[in-house]
Amino acid sequence: MNKNLKNITSLFSMEIAVRLIAFGGVTYLARTLGKSNFGLINIGVAVMNSAMILGSCGLHILGTRKAASDDEHIDQVMMKIFKLRLLLSAAV
Repeated sequence: MNKNLKNITSLFSMEIAVRLIAFGGVTYLARTLGKSNFGLINIGVAVMNSAMILGSCGLHILGTRKAASDDEHIDQVMMKIFKLRLLLSAAV
């Protein structure tokens, strides 16, 4: 696999996973609260977006920099950043 394609795949796969989890949260809120409480859904989405920002803490930038500089250990770097983002998200 091409080096750039491997880096892009590694970094975007984690971002897609985070977005899918957020989508699941919004879907859960919408089904639980119903259409009569649409304002509460919007507040929930705003809180989740804030939590996603706090859960990221710039780790995607660190991952991009590390992936560009270190060819051999991209899988280990990706797993470390994924675990750290998961830990931060759980803490938030």
